[in-house]
Amino acid sequence: MKIKYLFFLFIIFTLNILAQSEKFAIEIIDNTSDNVGESLVYQIKEKIRESNSLRLTLKDEGRMQIEIKTLSYEKSQVLTIYTVIWILKPVGQLPIYYESTLGYVGIDRINNVAISLVAQTDRLIEELKKTLNEINSNSGG
Repeated sequence: MKIKYLFFLFIIFTLNILAQSEKFAIEIIDNTSDNVGESLVYQIKEKIRESNSLRLTLKDEGRMQIEIKTLSYEKSQVLTIYTVIWILKPVGQLPIYYESTLGYVGIDRINNVAISLVAQTDRLIEELKKTLNEINSNSGG
């Protein structure tokens, strides 16, 4: 029991360091299989680069991984089905599933969907920070 508790505290400590950085590190895992999906990933990366609270990273550091998978809808060149999985990746720890979503997007709505997914990422990070602050204040840390 004590080992589980210490492990839990270590993960919380690692996530706290991750959440307190100036800009939250984001790694995009691109598993696209079509042109519309590639455009979606590109737009998501561009929105993150423009963000005041997020930054792209490839380094092995505490980060949130965003795995994006796409599949062309019925051999269409203008519509793709996508899934996005948000994963917390503390340094030296196993990945922690955080949330996921599924949707579809046409070539004419890529920018709007990219904005929505980056906004959802920001919301998830704010929720994580709030939760960690509550844990810290309840534990006297």
